[in-house]
Amino acid sequence: MFLLDEYLTKETKQLQKQGIRLTTIGEIDRLHPAVQKKLLQTKECTAKNDKMVLNLALSYGGKDEIISAVRRIVQDNKTGK
Repeated sequence: MFLLDEYLTKETKQLQKQGIRLTTIGEIDRLHPAVQKKLLQTKECTAKNDKMVLNLALSYGGKDEIISAVRRIVQDNKTGK
């Protein structure tokens, strides 16, 4: 579980040096709180980088995204949006 934390600790400076912005998709809240914190710090640190984007898919499944979208559509329909 802490492999991601170790990677971010070691590689954040390199991401910054090479102009790489880190983004994520998926259920980040399923990660350990310490890993979530490190991930957020790294994303904030690299947010303005513009040479490349490294997108991590963590605990991500297309099915969950479809279900979430359908729920939003149903909710929007109920509220008249």
